[in-house]
Amino acid sequence: MHKSENIAKRITVIEAVQLMLRLIKKYWFVGFVIVSYLFFSVYYMGPSVWDCKNTLYGFGDNTAGPVWKFGISPSQPPLGASENVTNFPVGENLYSPVNYSLSGQSVALWGSSKVFGAVCGYNVFNMFGFFVSALTMFGFVYALSRRKWIAWLSGYAVSFTPYYQMKVGGHPGYGFQALLIGVAWTFFNLVTKKRKRDIVYFSGLLAVCFYFDPYFSLLAAPIVLSLPIVWLVIQFFTTGNRNIVNTLKKSKTIFLAVALFLMLVTPLLGITISNSRQISTSVAAVRGNVFYETKACSNLPYEYAAPFVLHPIFERMVGKDVYVTAVNDLHEGFPCGIGEDTVGISITILVITLTGLVVMGWERLNGRRTKLKLGYDQRLVIFGMLGVVLLAAAISFPPVKLFGIIPTPSYAMLKITTTWRTIARLYVVVNFGVVTLFAIVLAFFSDYFSKYRKVLPVAFVLLFGLIMVEYQAFRPFSGNKLSTFSYKTDVPSAYNWLGRQDEIKTVAEYPLEKAGGESNAMAYYLSMQLAHKKRLFNGNIPTTKEEELRQSLKDISDPQTVKVLGGLGIDAVVVHGVDKSVIGNIDGLEVVYAAPQSKFNLLAYTPTVKNDNIVIAKVRKSKTSQMLALGKGFVRNTNLIKSATDWSYEAVNNSEINVVPIPGSSKSTEVQKQCFKVKIAGAPRANVTVTADSGVAFSKIVGSEYVPVQVLAGTKITLTNDKGYNMEIADLGCVTSQ
Repeated sequence: MHKSENIAKRITVIEAVQLMLRLIKKYWFVGFVIVSYLFFSVYYMGPSVWDCKNTLYGFGDNTAGPVWKFGISPSQPPLGASENVTNFPVGENLYSPVNYSLSGQSVALWGSSKVFGAVCGYNVFNMFGFFVSALTMFGFVYALSRRKWIAWLSGYAVSFTPYYQMKVGGHPGYGFQALLIGVAWTFFNLVTKKRKRDIVYFSGLLAVCFYFDPYFSLLAAPIVLSLPIVWLVIQFFTTGNRNIVNTLKKSKTIFLAVALFLMLVTPLLGITISNSRQISTSVAAVRGNVFYETKACSNLPYEYAAPFVLHPIFERMVGKDVYVTAVNDLHEGFPCGIGEDTVGISITILVITLTGLVVMGWERLNGRRTKLKLGYDQRLVIFGMLGVVLLAAAISFPPVKLFGIIPTPSYAMLKITTTWRTIARLYVVVNFGVVTLFAIVLAFFSDYFSKYRKVLPVAFVLLFGLIMVEYQAFRPFSGNKLSTFSYKTDVPSAYNWLGRQDEIKTVAEYPLEKAGGESNAMAYYLSMQLAHKKRLFNGNIPTTKEEELRQSLKDISDPQTVKVLGGLGIDAVVVHGVDKSVIGNIDGLEVVYAAPQSKFNLLAYTPTVKNDNIVIAKVRKSKTSQMLALGKGFVRNTNLIKSATDWSYEAVNNSEINVVPIPGSSKSTEVQKQCFKVKIAGAPRANVTVTADSGVAFSKIVGSEYVPVQVLAGTKITLTNDKGYNMEIADLGCVTSQ
């Protein structure tokens, strides 16, 4: 019995091994695809993978966005809620109806952070984006061409470009171009196979784009406009009598898919319409001149052929200064930032694609039939994807009027809506379309040169090598050297020191600039808050009442500023870009720490700071309960803003300064001595009249030199002059008032 049992076991083991070998033989390439794409993800993300809990693939919008949101205590839900770590002493409610158009991404990041932690969860999300986009492109191209190696190369080529190496660290959603690839893929299935499930897949994926990221609705537009139009044109001209009615009858599945899509996005549309005023207010608050910003964040056609500006190999080949200057000039100085403007598509891919399309067209014109066979209608795939590329490139063109008459698509779009201003992101669609055409060209050439079977593998390896060299934006396994950030080693020493000071509970960061509308400094402050874990006086939402009051506390050297901070219970200020000797001379501040500029500094986030040395000073407590708050008629003039201790305010004629309680106080104001200085802004002298509450309290000829003003007021101060000139105000508050 024992002998027969042993024989049976040996047979079972042998059968299991044989089964495993058969499966490996059958599915080895799928395993290779999965492992290779995971390897490339690690290759480009570097330490963000093996030091997942401390090192981030990116710094800025991510560390101030989802990482901060899910890393503070208590952490935020996906759509936002009230928190008390910013806008001290009131706190803020981060919920906004705008968040619903980002809900898909937010829920995924929230879930990932719950499983892996805020930092590692973000990295896992990024890595999954790289991997799933490459895998989806592989599946799509394989369905098109039935050529597995071309499909594998396409997956790599579409997912790991320098743009994504630069971009997804700060905006992880763009790594999930898999959604857009899926929309195109399911459309081809929809019109080819006409299955009910394809209606669900197509409309469902398109709806997910709208819930995933506000920009994905724009990115999907070239796909869902070009492909159906090309399909309808083909159907019309291939119908015997070219009958529009018959063509529309063939479009039943498209109409059903559109109807289902509209049903799926109805909740989002309802929220958007019912909260349109709040959405418009919150969006407008973080934006400046939209036409100017869109022009800076757009793409000229030749930029798609510009290589990465910091490419280490090209720098050595050409010479760093020559190469960087040349690429910098092509991008006109990267006006939208290097992350948004790195829109170059592989030159190798562009050359081969253009060459192949010309050859294919020439063959067609000469009546020669090609051997190329695709999984879908060849005309639909080629002309459809060409339409996708051209339409996406056209929309990403700057908002101008060509020849002073013809508006570009982006110009017309901005006249209707200002939802999208960073149209350079349409690179995502242009690159996807070009790589798809590249795959078709490779399939064509593999048939065209089929008699050179022994040479083709060598050519393929060479081709992959050339593309990989172009994609080598940074050293292997090092991540993005510009923004890979470690909370263990890269936090500036000032914030590490601050985190160890238990007696400091709340800080105010200077420059005290409004989030979005004035600068992006708040993104830096929030990023560092995760390191020092102190409450911030600075606000995260630009539309709060407290933000209006902070407009009058911009200059930390103004007599009222430190008193108000002390009255609020602020323990310390963190001042950027001002020498510690200047801070030490401000009454009420005691310098306790100073540090020079570090690698991860504030310079890229605000033009106000020219050298980011950091000074931390403790704030003397005070009993101040009211303050001067700039009201009607005050405008932001960046020419008057030099630093956190050299900040003047410009006022038009008939401007008002209000006497109000300090933020968070419910006390009523009292009549007290109020002080400030005034001068005429860049103009001859004029007679300036100051009305305090209801009576004239000051009247004097004022020129281009500051003149001190002292009045008694408890509610409102009005400034006028007899010439109607603009005025400049400085030194808010009285030196002697405690």
